[in-house]
Amino acid sequence: MISVESSSPYRTILVGANGSAGSLAALHRAALLARISRAELIIACAYDSSIGARRLSPIDSYADAERLLRVTARVDGILQSAVGQAEALGARHITPYAVPGSVREGLLTVATDYAADLMVLGHRRAGAACDAVGPLGHVVANHANADVLLVRPRHCPGPECEDGDR
Repeated sequence: MISVESSSPYRTILVGANGSAGSLAALHRAALLARISRAELIIACAYDSSIGARRLSPIDSYADAERLLRVTARVDGILQSAVGQAEALGARHITPYAVPGSVREGLLTVATDYAADLMVLGHRRAGAACDAVGPLGHVVANHANADVLLVRPRHCPGPECEDGDR
């Protein structure tokens, strides 16, 4: 008999986290898959790295520094919470990663750096005008060297959901 753990094709699973209903659903699925396959779970959260990069007056620079502190504190909070949730779901080898820059490029870079064989993303409902997988899913699916799994949030009740997830 072949066990699921020994036959799993996934050694490194990357999940994008931002605190939205879609990313929480993706985290849940990724953590369960990591537990089952005994894979390393990389939890990545992207943030705007252009803060503080401009030449500004001292007052503007101070405001930018304060904003950067708030952003990094939020990212740290998202990652800490995500690690706790993944551990509660049984994932064991977890690496949180704050990614400076855009979500698209950041996730692709982290996937390459860690040789991820599966990327798990939350599906964000963007409306009828957007193609079926959405802009992030489309870019990742076309450029990643890994399998891509899009997860829909199932427990979000309606229009009050964060980011319009349903």
